[in-house]
Amino acid sequence: FPSHDKRPADFGLWSALAIHDTSSVVGAALQYSPAAVEIATTVKLARALWIIPVSFAVGWYWHRLRKFRLIRQLIRKTP
Repeated sequence: FPSHDKRPADFGLWSALAIHDTSSVVGAALQYSPAAVEIATTVKLARALWIIPVSFAVGWYWHRLRKFRLIRQLIRKTP
């Protein structure tokens, strides 16, 4: 983060998106301000929780794709 004169919300968002480890995000944002901690924690946890629905969506997509390919193969085999 280039300068320390940014708004706490900007730093919180930046730290949540740029830093991988959640505890490191909290520690970095805590060095900036308490408001940055709130933003950083909220954004980081929201990103982490998005893994659940994205995983289900990808699994559903691959299941449908496999099913479609299987049906297409069966159609090709019929005389």
